[in-house]
Amino acid sequence: TSKFKDNLCYLINGINLSIFAYGQTSTGKTYTMRGKNQNLNGIIPLSIKEIFNRLSDPSITKYSVKVSYSEIYNETVNDLIDPSKKCLEIRESVAKGVFVNATSIVFTYPSSAFSLSIRIVTSGTFPLPLG
Repeated sequence: TSKFKDNLCYLINGINLSIFAYGQTSTGKTYTMRGKNQNLNGIIPLSIKEIFNRLSDPSITKYSVKVSYSEIYNETVNDLIDPSKKCLEIRESVAKGVFVNATSIVFTYPSSAFSLSIRIVTSGTFPLPLG
């Protein structure tokens, strides 16, 4: 996680950042990314906490955090915010670069953003109705 923390300044300045884990089945990828049970010690919850800690700086008066959460499993891309979206296509465009049309959530209010984003990654699905 220290390498990720070093790169957070880029994220705070608007550069996209991805966290990617790969490896054989049962090697601890999910544990490493999400943490064990509800203890929130995985890379994703710790990163979210650090992002919102940095955004709580009084000099930052306005922000927008866009989050998507997907997996590649058996060579298919699945949306983990909206589990009904499976086998998503990987696309490329001049404007966006390489992307997947996964569900995205935008957080703009610091009061609930951290707790809601943690609920998303610990459950693996979005806990509220979308739309």
